[in-house]
Amino acid sequence: MSYIETYSGDKFFAIAEDLEGINIDDIAKALSHTNRYNGHTELPYSVAEHCIHVASLLPPELQLMGLLHDASEAYIADIPSPFKPLIHGYEELEDHIMKRVWRKFGIPLELVEERYAEVKHADLLMLCAEARNVKKSKGELFNDVFKPYFEKVEQDERLKDMPYHVSPAIACGLFKKIFRMISEGKFLEGPFLRHEDMVKFLMVRG
Repeated sequence: MSYIETYSGDKFFAIAEDLEGINIDDIAKALSHTNRYNGHTELPYSVAEHCIHVASLLPPELQLMGLLHDASEAYIADIPSPFKPLIHGYEELEDHIMKRVWRKFGIPLELVEERYAEVKHADLLMLCAEARNVKKSKGELFNDVFKPYFEKVEQDERLKDMPYHVSPAIACGLFKKIFRMISEGKFLEGPFLRHEDMVKFLMVRG
């Protein structure tokens, strides 16, 4: 059976049913080294940083789901969404891995089924907020289906100028710290507004 060696030295088998090889250190490290938009940004912008921002937009009970919503990309890479349907079997494999991730970190599949639409809404808001800041077209090349999300971003001062492009080390550290915090019943109180806020959050104990 095919597998990859993860950052921590574990084996991860993509089509296995068990939860072996799935751990937060590997997910944080891999996503902090994986660029959004297949690397087509002026400066590096990681999937880990995107996931942190998504979690920050969600109510407490959904923040862990938001933080981990792209965790499969730690194992099978970040394929641009328009191309996923063109790669036979990719979306099924992605779904299979995500179900294992939800189980590993104690997120009930019933909760995913009932409320993942809220996570996806935050994901799309961040996609459009990011586009204004990290894409050369500022989102003008995006499909019209995203127009309502761009309008919401324009109406929300917090989203218009969120900080981007923290280093992989900071993104990795923040991802793990926020995971631990949520696991202890502590939650983000809203989006980060400046780079300095993200660095301070990482440096403060607790």
